[in-house]
Amino acid sequence: MERKIDTTWPNFFSCGQKNLVFTRPAPKISAVASSPTALNDNSLSLDGVDMTDGTDLPCHSLAQHGCTDVTHLTGYWMKWLLPWLLLPGLAQATQPPLTLLSHELPPFTHTSDGKLGGLAVQLVQEAQQEMGVDYPIKIYPLKRALALTRVEPGFALFVILRTPQREPQFKWVGPLFLNRVVIYQTRGSQPLTDLAQLRQLARVGVLLGNADDELLTREGYTNLVRCQTIEDAIERLMLGKIDAFPMGEQIMPAILAKMKFSPRSVVNSGLLLQENWLYIVFSKSEDDAVIARWQAAIDKVRDRHQQAQQPIRQP
Repeated sequence: MERKIDTTWPNFFSCGQKNLVFTRPAPKISAVASSPTALNDNSLSLDGVDMTDGTDLPCHSLAQHGCTDVTHLTGYWMKWLLPWLLLPGLAQATQPPLTLLSHELPPFTHTSDGKLGGLAVQLVQEAQQEMGVDYPIKIYPLKRALALTRVEPGFALFVILRTPQREPQFKWVGPLFLNRVVIYQTRGSQPLTDLAQLRQLARVGVLLGNADDELLTREGYTNLVRCQTIEDAIERLMLGKIDAFPMGEQIMPAILAKMKFSPRSVVNSGLLLQENWLYIVFSKSEDDAVIARWQAAIDKVRDRHQQAQQPIRQP
C-alpha cells in the first residue's frame, strides 16, 4: 500500500523573528556639475559644484560657490544626500555581497522553461523580502556547489542535508524541511527486507557527492554507481542499469512526475537509509551577523506559514 506524503508547511518546519544588521560600508559617492535631481550609483549632482571622486576642492572653488568653510558645503550636500541614503535600494547596497547556489531537487528546487521554482526557492525568496535584499540564485551541480561554498566567501547553498560529518564544514541556517531517505527499486525487482542486502546488489546508484554517497562510502560499499544528476540515476534505474537508488520520500514522486514516469514504476522498499533536516549552508568565513540575520528571516517566514496553516504551493 503506497503511503501518502503530507506536504503542508507545518510538517516540515517551525518559527522566529527578524533582526536587520547592515555591515557593508556605503559606496563612495562623487558629484558632478548638474542639477540635484540627477542621482545614480556613481554620481551625485549638486548645483554646479564639481567634486571629483575622493578629491578635495581647492579653497578658491569653495569661495566661488559661497562656501567659506567645509562644514558649510557638507551641510549643503547632506540635505540632498540623506533622503537618498534612506531609500531601500541604497540600503540593500550596504548588505554584504552574496550569491545563492542551489541544485535540482524537486519539489524543493527545480527549473522549468528556464524559470526557477520549488518549495525551498519560495521560502528563500520570502526570507529575502523580509531582509529587503534580492540576491541572485544560481543552479549548480551539487558537488561543485558544495566545493564553492566550503572554500569561497560570499556563497550560500540550499538545500543541504545536515549530517555530523558536514557539521564542522559550514555555518547553518534552518532547518527548512525534513528529508527521509529510503531505498527505491523498480517494480518486479526482488524486494529488499534489510539494509544489509544492499551490499549484495551488483549496483547501487547514488547522486555524486550527496549525503547518501558520503554515508555509503564511509560504510565501505564498493558497489556504488555515482550519477551526475538525479534524472540520470532514475533513467538508469528504469533501464535496469542500477538495482536500487536511495532518495527522499518527498523528492522521488516529484522527480518521477517531472520525467513523465508513472509513480507506480518504482517501489518504496520501506528501508530507511537516513533521516535528517535540510538547511541553507554558508561558508565558515561568513560573518556571524549575516548568519543571524538569515536565521531570523527564515524563522519569521516559517512561523508565518505555520500560524496561517498555509499549504506549500506545489511546483
